Amino acid sequence: MLKVVKVEPGQYAYVTEIDKGLDSLQAAVGGLIDCAYPWNDEMVCIVCNDEGLLNGMPLNRNVENYQVIAGPFFVCGIKGEDFCSLTDEQAERYKAMFFQPELFVPCSDEIMWLKYDNPNLPGAPDTVKQEYERRHNLLWPEMKDMIHEHGGKNYSIFLDKETMVLYGYIEIEDEELWAKGADTAINRKWWDFMADIMETNPDNSPVSEDLHLVFHLD
Repeated sequence: MLKVVKVEPGQYAYVTEIDKGLDSLQAAVGGLIDCAYPWNDEMVCIVCNDEGLLNGMPLNRNVENYQVIAGPFFVCGIKGEDFCSLTDEQAERYKAMFFQPELFVPCSDEIMWLKYDNPNLPGAPDTVKQEYERRHNLLWPEMKDMIHEHGGKNYSIFLDKETMVLYGYIEIEDEELWAKGADTAINRKWWDFMADIMETNPDNSPVSEDLHLVFHLD
């Protein structure tokens, strides 16, 4: 069995298992399979319908560095020339990447798309708060390493439930060293990963404001 992220048009993405046999793979995408490799730094691929666009299947997701995919597809790992299961971390990452369904709108000579939520669909998150907390509880090991390597420790994030404002607390060894962490590849990947549920700047960095200190006691 393969652990994959299944992505269907108009539905929330979800983690599931499918049989490795060709018949099962074709059934998962509704026809002949094709493979796409949008992420050069990851041993994963997208398995989709080879004739999805040609056969007029519903548009599903716009994949950055690739194209719009029509019809259902799944994301799985690759090992040599074979498909393999995603790791738990990969499954969570790609589920989050494709989690929200997308609406496609023809506009002049191009197609525009936007993510949307529908609480009536299977797999819809109860609240953004729960999704934010869930992702941080599964913080990538590479992110933990980056935080520690740049002098961060005792890191906590608090939520004011009435205002939905987040407050972060972290102890750092050196401000200049800590600031360099923002430019690391893994940190920018985390920003992209969280952008769909946070208010962000154009580069996907979270919008933040410094707090004014009114009292301190050692």
